[in-house]
Amino acid sequence: MTIYIRDDDVLVGSSSWDNPFGRFRQVHEWTKKSDKVMHVPTILVTEIQQFPEAIEYIKSETKDDYMQPQLHGLRHVDPGKLSFRKLRDELKEAKEWMFNTLEVMPTKWYTPWGAGDARGQEYIWEAANLENMEMVTCKDINKLNGRYGVVQRIKDGADPLVFLEDKEIFLHWWEGGQRLNRVIHYIEKGEWLD
Repeated sequence: MTIYIRDDDVLVGSSSWDNPFGRFRQVHEWTKKSDKVMHVPTILVTEIQQFPEAIEYIKSETKDDYMQPQLHGLRHVDPGKLSFRKLRDELKEAKEWMFNTLEVMPTKWYTPWGAGDARGQEYIWEAANLENMEMVTCKDINKLNGRYGVVQRIKDGADPLVFLEDKEIFLHWWEGGQRLNRVIHYIEKGEWLD
């Protein structure tokens, strides 16, 4: 059984952090504490290219089976605002870059802003299918916080090994790190870390 940590927007918005790569690495190191947890950084190609040290780190951690990077997109745009042809071109380019640079062929496409769930966006699913990608939107995600978030469910007595089995916890690398660390500690030790 594995709990997946879906880490969207890897290194986007990084100008607000003194050491954005250090923060991303810290979040990842917390996920490595448990063999029941797998870090799934969703890659935006144009953003990650600005951090060569992150590219090498992701490549190394993937080879050591501590990460399973997947695709978020070529750039951080709403796929629902792109033409079908432009969307296909961007998916192809992003997949090729990931394969050539990270040496991993993504099988899942985590759409920015959960694109694809709205009426009239069926062509987004079609583009994903034609590129042999499983499309994952924001529907039915498990957030860390909130009344029905993972942290509250654990505090209410739910067993994360049951309600999160083979599911994902959603976060962004810059937020929720301490909560994630507490959840991972609980998964491993069965006690809440204060």
